[in-house]
Amino acid sequence: MENKIEEQDVIDVSLDIETLALDSKAMVISIGACTHDSEFHCYLDFASQFALKRSFNGDTFSWHLKNHAALFIFQLQKMSTEGLPANEALIKLGNWFSIDVCGGATPATQVWMNSPSFDSVILKSLSQKVGAVLQVHTTLPWLYKEERDLRTLKAMAKARNLTEYELLPPPPNNVHDALVDAKYQLEIISRCKTILNC
Repeated sequence: MENKIEEQDVIDVSLDIETLALDSKAMVISIGACTHDSEFHCYLDFASQFALKRSFNGDTFSWHLKNHAALFIFQLQKMSTEGLPANEALIKLGNWFSIDVCGGATPATQVWMNSPSFDSVILKSLSQKVGAVLQVHTTLPWLYKEERDLRTLKAMAKARNLTEYELLPPPPNNVHDALVDAKYQLEIISRCKTILNC
């Protein structure tokens, strides 16, 4: 009989994206992800996403400019100068997940987002659109059952021990940078799991 995977063998993956809209077809600025041993970050370009008819809107632009103008302008510049075509960015993300995270094997992973109803839905939509346009089969590198909601984890930790929950570190100053956010989320995941003893 196959041995059950021990809890300590589960790999926590923290993922965050920055976007230019809030709907499922939102144009993606960047993707950031990390584990305790590896990290991933890339910007996506404008041209390929325009061609894919990804959305962007004035309200989101205004929100970014109001809350972190310098960082937002920097990110737009990065999209223009270093952004990858959407298909290349998704391939790069998949390679990182398959090789750096999973080592070419199939370990148990938990992919944490804040929340999957935003990040994962947008990435799945982008992947499907890329696949339809290029006429290739595309999918995200993790399984749907591996997705986890960080907000739920935080709520459970808060209910278990309010005192310890209130000791969680605050978000970093340059929040809304995808990789910085992913790293912060990973710290919160670890702290909440400690509170929950899981």
